[in-house]
Amino acid sequence: MNDGTEPGGQHDLGACCICETHYGVTNILMIARRSPIPGRGWGCVVCDLPQDGAVAVLCDGCRELVEAGSNPIFVCRGWPATDGRVRYSDLDTPPFDHDDGIHRQRDEELAQRRG
Repeated sequence: MNDGTEPGGQHDLGACCICETHYGVTNILMIARRSPIPGRGWGCVVCDLPQDGAVAVLCDGCRELVEAGSNPIFVCRGWPATDGRVRYSDLDTPPFDHDDGIHRQRDEELAQRRG
């Protein structure tokens, strides 16, 4: 089984979803759209989202581009190291995002417990 770990304990996330380099790809971007393969993306245990959110992986240089407002060119089709990429523009358009109401309620509950 390939768990995405290279010899020496380094994790392989595959190619950067903007420049396609394999060097220094250490950043994972959660995108508020559905992943092409359900169950192989990001999810949330607080608001009970399934792991169906799209992700992109980025090198440090391209992470700066996204932080400045760019979208990735590609997203991970599923598992970053093994399932390949699809174009960002081909993602389903319905939003896939957290339920802010549930998160606010949870934050309030935690604040009350802390007293």
